[in-house]
Amino acid sequence: MEKMKRTGLHGLCLAVLIVGLAVHEAKAVSVNNDGNITFADLPEGDPYSSPESFDEGSFPLPTTWDFIGNFLSSVSPGEPPYELINTVVGDFSSVDVALLTDNITTYQKNLLGFGVAFVIGVLFILIFPIVALCFCCCRCCCKNCGGKMHMDQKDNSCCRVMVYSILLLVSLVFIFAGAVTALCISGYTGSQAQTLPTRVSDNVQDLVLYLNNTLNEIDFVMTDQLAFTLDQVRDDLNGIGDLVGVPVRESLRTNVGPAIDSVIDMETNIDGTLSSMEAVDTLQATMEINRDTLDTNLTSILTTLSTLCGSCGCCTEATANLRNVQLKADYRDIDIGAGHGSFPQVLVDSSISELTDVSNRNLSEQALEGAQTFEDIPETLRNTTASDVADIIVTIDELEGTLNEFINTTTYTLQSFSGQVEPFDDTANDYLTTYAEDYDKYRAYVMYVFYGFILFIVILFLLGLLIGIFSYDRKASPTDRSSCSNCGGLFLMAGAGFVFIFGAFIMLITALTFIIGGPIDRLVCDPLVSGQLFAQTVDKYDGILEDGYYLGNLVFQDPSVPFQIGGFLDACEQNEAVYTAFLLENLFNITEFTDISSQIPNVDDQFANLTGDFSSVEILTDDTRQTLIDFRDSPADTINWTYFTDELAKVLIYDADGNVDSLSSLITALDTDAAATSSSSDATALNDISADLQTLQDDIVDVLLQDASDIASEIVTLTGYTDVIDTNVNDTIANAETAQDYIDNNVGTVVQASVVDYSARVLGYPEQFVTYATNELETTIGGCRPVYNLWNQAVNTLCIGILRSFNGLWFTLGWCIVFFMPALIFGVKLAKYFRTMDTSDGYSDNDDFEMQGQQHYSNKVAPTTGYAAGEKPNYQNYHR
Repeated sequence: MEKMKRTGLHGLCLAVLIVGLAVHEAKAVSVNNDGNITFADLPEGDPYSSPESFDEGSFPLPTTWDFIGNFLSSVSPGEPPYELINTVVGDFSSVDVALLTDNITTYQKNLLGFGVAFVIGVLFILIFPIVALCFCCCRCCCKNCGGKMHMDQKDNSCCRVMVYSILLLVSLVFIFAGAVTALCISGYTGSQAQTLPTRVSDNVQDLVLYLNNTLNEIDFVMTDQLAFTLDQVRDDLNGIGDLVGVPVRESLRTNVGPAIDSVIDMETNIDGTLSSMEAVDTLQATMEINRDTLDTNLTSILTTLSTLCGSCGCCTEATANLRNVQLKADYRDIDIGAGHGSFPQVLVDSSISELTDVSNRNLSEQALEGAQTFEDIPETLRNTTASDVADIIVTIDELEGTLNEFINTTTYTLQSFSGQVEPFDDTANDYLTTYAEDYDKYRAYVMYVFYGFILFIVILFLLGLLIGIFSYDRKASPTDRSSCSNCGGLFLMAGAGFVFIFGAFIMLITALTFIIGGPIDRLVCDPLVSGQLFAQTVDKYDGILEDGYYLGNLVFQDPSVPFQIGGFLDACEQNEAVYTAFLLENLFNITEFTDISSQIPNVDDQFANLTGDFSSVEILTDDTRQTLIDFRDSPADTINWTYFTDELAKVLIYDADGNVDSLSSLITALDTDAAATSSSSDATALNDISADLQTLQDDIVDVLLQDASDIASEIVTLTGYTDVIDTNVNDTIANAETAQDYIDNNVGTVVQASVVDYSARVLGYPEQFVTYATNELETTIGGCRPVYNLWNQAVNTLCIGILRSFNGLWFTLGWCIVFFMPALIFGVKLAKYFRTMDTSDGYSDNDDFEMQGQQHYSNKVAPTTGYAAGEKPNYQNYHR
């Protein structure tokens, strides 16, 4: 019988594993050029009905549950006797007296607090009626304990009334809060009872729905996903040529392409360097001519001017300093023999010559010649394999039939299990509905009456407080208080009387419900909700068994399997796959079932002889290499432009007055002197010299200055090329050599790898389907959130919906009892200030002093002081 149960369990688990798939919005299945299938999402199934979380109620219920939990933790700080539980579960016969006595300390931490609290409640039940009786006798019979209708009028009476009123009001607020909370708990319990049948039915139906959704997905998976996979296998078997040749070519392109690009980029660098070098050379030649022209013309003009000024004496403004114009910057070619010049013309000419030669060799065309070899690779490998394709397709068809047969068997198993669950749902729903409709209303009636009575007492106190406060007259004598004030005091005493009468009964209910619900909540529900009940018992390694996991041994007959209730509950909370959550790989190894590759022939050997001749591929020819070397060894990158750029930075011309790069000061001075001289011939001569200088300024000086700026900018561009010539050429040669080495040494491996990839592609389609199904199995298939929802709803319904609601009874009753005590005290005290007294020590406005003195004298209780003793009355104390 045990063997049959185990076989049935294994069959059920196997059925859930194979066909339980997670649901997503569906999308079309597709395959890319690399043979990677993107499987379609499963069609979305019907949504689950049960909520994701348990409703703990709205404020103030969650706070109340926390208060109850914290109070019980304080009363019982210890943990349950897990060692005893483990012994009982493992081997009940091993339980003995020694084991029980060894856990006495644990029992004390667990139960001592409950015992002490219960004893306190019992003492309250016994003592409080006695105190109430004594209080009543003291007041009614002995006229003590505030029963004597006499009151001393004191200065601080108003302050006392205020303090007592505030304290009483605070106590009533807490009592009211406790009663209202209790009614909220009652309403919550009623709603839980009303919805319990629906929630239980929803959870059971979710399990059935889970199976039904799975069954609906089977047809989708086997009709579309698997069929598409096998059809793709057939298509690729019929298109083997392109799938082998193209990967070889593209694999080589990855390493050859950068080398070709680097050679082409070098041609760009060569052209850029040559262009900049030529531009610099051209500009310098123009500048040298202009500079010589400037030197010659300026010397001639200044000589003529000096001669004129020396003979005519008319150069008043054109002083000797202004006429002392000199040429400073030297843009000419370096002439070591002559000792002048700054431009390295020899190196520039050599560089231009060599760069022109390199540029004419057309490196890009040489580099592109090597690329053409790659384009013909698919042609050399096409149509080399075509045998066995028909046999492989036949094998694929047989595999498809085998899988369909297995799926049909699994579908039948799931349908049978689903049919067994539905009758249970009907039975549970009928029973719970009967309870909710027929019995829960009586519980609600009792709660409403019980806490309604507590609210009635609160109302009595509150009415007494309000009436007394609003009708209180601090100037009135205690004997002259109004009827309203006296009524307020009577309400307060009525509330106190009800507390005395029913206080012990309320405590009795509190103590009984506490001693029943408290230990169950603390010792059962707390560890159950937190998971410690399982973590310290059946889930604990070496907890029950001497070596291993108890549930692993019980379910899988292997104590080394870490099968834990807490583990699979946590996993199911995250909606993990049932295969992973329940460690079902220990029952059913999915790898053995999904080893489809063993049923498909290995086609790798059929393509082992595919080769290609790549000897003609030459990325860097000798001519190309020499061209790059010539470019690298050209003097273009050895030219030191510092001396020339320093000359460019110098001023071109200057005079003794400090004017630089401009003849305008001298021209202005000559124009002034020409206008001032009386000699027309001298004026004409001065104007002619001024015009020549202005022409020299516009046509030569300004042009030279602009050319100096342009050539400086061009030199910056040129050095941008020349500074990296060595690095770029060396890197280009190294990249080309690396690419060539890769082709020479790895082309055979690349071809073989392509063949292997093709074989893997053909076999990869069914393997991808298996991987897809296995991944879904291990991560999504049979997402067990419904299992967690069922557990969560069950535990929370028992521990919060039922037990915590039950514990809310004693908690709120105890809360009210605690605050009834100060309400009782301050209510009685406050009543003294509201009720009308028979006698007092105060004086009213209309009392005769003598009569009041007689009253005090005849009052046996009042002290013989004041007016009756011959003292004068203090009127200020009586009329405030």
